Amino acid sequence: MYWLFPNVQFIPSGSVVYVVRTYPDARYPGRHISRISFYLRPHVSLNSDAAHFAEEVDRGFGNIIRDEDYAMSASQQRSASSGALEHVVFGRNEPAALHHFHNTYRAALGKELLPLHPTP
Repeated sequence: MYWLFPNVQFIPSGSVVYVVRTYPDARYPGRHISRISFYLRPHVSLNSDAAHFAEEVDRGFGNIIRDEDYAMSASQQRSASSGALEHVVFGRNEPAALHHFHNTYRAALGKELLPLHPTP
């Protein structure tokens, strides 16, 4: 998985390449619009079942992104927007990439970087 600053994720896999682009909502800072595209690799697109494969890829990726990732993000955004939490600590299940993501934006905005706490 590759992240192209500021808003593109490029996710190659064996049969398909995903491109996820996110755009902030100018009226609501806690919202964004995602544009998700996927491209079949040549060995798949030449297959007679390419249309069926594309539907399965779309459905599978959509289920993960929409039903898991975006649902969790919406819940987290409600918490952040409420002002009830002073700060958030990412769990050990999150790779260092999430910290890097946030610190890249903080650096671009001229803010102090967040520390990465070592795992025991």
